Amino acid sequence: MRRLAMVCVCMLAVFSWSGAALGQNSIDVEPSPPQAGSWTLDGPFGFHVDGTFPQIFNDLDVGEYTITWHATEQYFPACGTGPQTQYLGPTDHLVLPCNFVENPSVIINPTGANPHWVLQNTSTWESWSGTGYHNYFYVTFGDYTLTWDSFGGTYPDCGNPVYQSLTSGGQIWDVECTFEATGSVTVNIDPDLPAAAWTLHNNDHELDYNGSGDQVLTGMPPGDYVLTFDDVVCWETPQEVQGTLAAGGTLTLTGTYVQDGTIIVDVNPNGIGATWTLSLGSTHYNGTDGATIGCIEPGDYYMEWDPLADYIRPIAEWNTLHAGETLTITGDYTPAGTIVIDPRPGDTPFRWELRDSSSTIWITSGYQSCFLATGDYTLIWYHEDGWREPSPNPVACTLEQGATLQLIGTYVPAPGIASITDVDNDQGRQVRLLWGRCVHDAPGDSLPVTGYAVYRRQDAYKSLQVQEKKREPGAKLTGWDYLLTVPARGDLQYQCLAPTLCDSTDAGICWSVFMVSALTADPYTFFDSAPDSGYSVDNLAPCVPQGLAVAYQQEGNDLSWQENPEPDVVMYRIYRATMSGGVCTTPQAAPTAEVAGPSWHDPLTGQWHVCYYVSAVDDAGNESPLTDWSGTGVSGVTALPKALSLHANVPNPFNPATTIFYDLPSCTTVELAIYDLSGHRVRTLVDETQDAGSHHVVWQGHDDQGNTVASGVYCYRLRTRSGTLTRRMTLLK
Repeated sequence: MRRLAMVCVCMLAVFSWSGAALGQNSIDVEPSPPQAGSWTLDGPFGFHVDGTFPQIFNDLDVGEYTITWHATEQYFPACGTGPQTQYLGPTDHLVLPCNFVENPSVIINPTGANPHWVLQNTSTWESWSGTGYHNYFYVTFGDYTLTWDSFGGTYPDCGNPVYQSLTSGGQIWDVECTFEATGSVTVNIDPDLPAAAWTLHNNDHELDYNGSGDQVLTGMPPGDYVLTFDDVVCWETPQEVQGTLAAGGTLTLTGTYVQDGTIIVDVNPNGIGATWTLSLGSTHYNGTDGATIGCIEPGDYYMEWDPLADYIRPIAEWNTLHAGETLTITGDYTPAGTIVIDPRPGDTPFRWELRDSSSTIWITSGYQSCFLATGDYTLIWYHEDGWREPSPNPVACTLEQGATLQLIGTYVPAPGIASITDVDNDQGRQVRLLWGRCVHDAPGDSLPVTGYAVYRRQDAYKSLQVQEKKREPGAKLTGWDYLLTVPARGDLQYQCLAPTLCDSTDAGICWSVFMVSALTADPYTFFDSAPDSGYSVDNLAPCVPQGLAVAYQQEGNDLSWQENPEPDVVMYRIYRATMSGGVCTTPQAAPTAEVAGPSWHDPLTGQWHVCYYVSAVDDAGNESPLTDWSGTGVSGVTALPKALSLHANVPNPFNPATTIFYDLPSCTTVELAIYDLSGHRVRTLVDETQDAGSHHVVWQGHDDQGNTVASGVYCYRLRTRSGTLTRRMTLLK
């Protein structure tokens, strides 16, 4: 009984100390892994327990309990180091777990130097510092920065500062860094502008350096640099400059400033309110009349002038402003008026030419109203198909400012002479006249043209500038000789061979003036062309003199030869040469003598080694080829035909080609042509001067335009000075 009483007393004492409420409760503290970290448990009525192992507490006082987990050097509570509070009721069972993780490590491993560094946890603001290599085990979790200091002219190539976030147990941050030698960067401003500010940026280390003017920066970390420049008044800022600085090397970065220029806009005449736009790319300057634009960027500027009443604005143009220079751009506004050009009749687009005093030419057609600068103008009317240009032609006029000139050109139906040209390869005295038809030379016209009469004027010396008055019906053709009439048949152009008054020579041009008159069934209704002129030339040289003979004598040498058959031969030229090895050498350039007849006495005495050449010269100055040389007697003469002959063509009939043979007894002009049975010329085969002898030519069955002719009978005619012969041939297909 006493024993029991003692027990009860003890229990009462325990109950009284703990102050536990009725019921049963517990708290289970569970660090993991065991002994990973320490903890502190606090409760009501001064309850306080420190521990390191897992532990269970029973029959505790009801109230709030707080557990605090503590980190060790090796482990860190993943549940946090802050106090964690929970309420414990009479019958509650609280489980307080916490996983401890192993703390990370930091290895600092510089090479190439022994630098000072600072390691800082930016989450807890813990900080460590040191030099050279170091190994930190079990550091606190969080965000870290490692900052290197330069050491002995070196710089870290791994960056500065270096960032890392340590979040997992067992993680190792191994910071390896090689220190490279620093170099120098020279900033050069060209030209030297001390006020030119700049910024130098290191892309590898994210460093900025600022300065102005020329500078040399030493102790610079290697890497890629970008140099940018600030604005300087009246100078164009350079583009950024880039470069790479090698370890221990040098780098020069030059920024070339370009000096701005000045543009002076000069409007001529000034004060007329002329506006303009000056453009450089997307930059525009606008103004009225003159202006001075300073501190302007060099480059190619486009100046465009705005229109102004009663003035012609200048042509838009490009101008180049060079650095530091002054450019004057002048806009010449020209006083203007209006010229109305009205060619009549208006249903034909007549062409015309308008020239100003500077010989600027506008060529167009039809009715036009032209806004032009004031001054003197000349209008020239062109003739068109079937029409003759108005008279007077040209028209001179003066345009005043703000005035309107109306120039009316009244065209009349008439042929127009297109050209008067010499006939090639003939003896002269004829030209080929080419003209365009009269407008009434057309089928169904109410006033049809029947033919074209060709006239030549005797007073050939008259200048073409003399204006011809229109001939009235029945008026006399004073000074004009009738030559021929060409029938009208609706062709767009006509041509004929017309005789001239004389031939042109080296001494001068002999002009012949022609006119073409379109005739109708009514002899008093006709349409005259404007006079035009041309000239003929003797294009053919004489034949080679024949039968040269030389009689060598002691008192001189006598030369003789046959007289040339051409009536226009006026003299003969003798060329002396020397014999060498039995061969006559090339004659002298200048003739030895010029004689009128077919003989000459060379007064050279006792000279047997000489030889001679002879040529014939006509009245137009044409010289024949030289004779064969002669040394001892008459030069070799080939037997010549005795009469003019035209032989039968071979083969005949033929397809597709045939050969025509003919003989010439002397040197003469030759025309051999093919005609159809209606008398129309098909093809001209020969039109030139030929020497005496037998000749032949091949006809391929083509006309003058190169077209193949149809099957049928054709005539071929040979015409020379001594006569005309004709034969027939047949083309079969």
